[in-house]
Amino acid sequence: MKRAFSVKTAFTALAAAACLLFTACGTAKQKVILTDGFSPDTAFTITNSGHSITCTVRELELYAVNIRDKCSSAVGTAGAGADIADREYVDQALARISKVKALNLMAEERGITLDEADTAAAEQAASDYFGKLSDKDREALGLSSGEIASMYREYALADEVYRTVTASIETEISDDEARIVTVEQIVFSTVNEDGTAMTDDEKAAVKEKAEKVRESIVSGSADFDDMLRENSSSDTTQVSVGRSEENLDDAFTDAAFSLDTGGISDVIETDGGYCILKCISNFDRAQTMANKAKLLKARRDSLFGKQYDSFAANLDVLENDEVVSAISLPEGTATDSFFTAYDETADTADSGDQE
Repeated sequence: MKRAFSVKTAFTALAAAACLLFTACGTAKQKVILTDGFSPDTAFTITNSGHSITCTVRELELYAVNIRDKCSSAVGTAGAGADIADREYVDQALARISKVKALNLMAEERGITLDEADTAAAEQAASDYFGKLSDKDREALGLSSGEIASMYREYALADEVYRTVTASIETEISDDEARIVTVEQIVFSTVNEDGTAMTDDEKAAVKEKAEKVRESIVSGSADFDDMLRENSSSDTTQVSVGRSEENLDDAFTDAAFSLDTGGISDVIETDGGYCILKCISNFDRAQTMANKAKLLKARRDSLFGKQYDSFAANLDVLENDEVVSAISLPEGTATDSFFTAYDETADTADSGDQE
């Protein structure tokens, strides 16, 4: 029995899966062929221009068990995920390990390989992870130390593809582009309690009140903080604003960036009413540095997503549906560190290099 169809599955954005390797996934739909023509040890095979890579059932189960146990650990209860079917964890594992396998094919196509340091980090991560497994977990997972080392090398190579593809991205982001300003706001809502908009006359009255409050602050006859406590209809009193924020009105952002520290804005009209801003800091260094990293990652993710989509559009996934559907994850395992072991090892290696 074979049937081919397009679905958003192994190569779509993986944000829905727990603890994902990459958040910069593309959105290309892939051709998935469900078949029962594989050996019982094969979960799926990905093919590309005569080249292929296979995922074993044991590899898929390792990913799924770690995702399940990680989710359980996150809520502090060993059985917290018991009400979630094994198939849901398997589907998350399919999405994640498919991406890793596909990126290994991409590495082969582009001639990307691991250097000695990355290979050593992968081998060390495998040793660390395997060494922490109990005899019970090793038996349940059925994977040798060599198989786990191979999985970590693939994991590391997938990471190297991302780094190589995005290496050309401009890393210099100016302070002004990334600048974060912090303001306090007095909000005068023009939305009724039932969610309906006020009439034009009611809005005019609200604006008049806001203008009077601003005048009292600017003239010095009233304190901003006092007026905030007495008049604001929003529980959010302090807001950090960046130029790339998408959930703020342009008028709000423009006003925030025009203020010096301590400055008071004009009355600003927004979608939900009017507001008055007071600038607490027109350059929050810590948040600006964090925003630089966020903007750089967004640029890299965008480039990677486009290139990955182009590559993945030509891949076929041959899934052993009968075997995958029958997977039953072993109970009582305590293995949630597969995905973090390599990151920790790589971070340690990087720290040593910097010294």
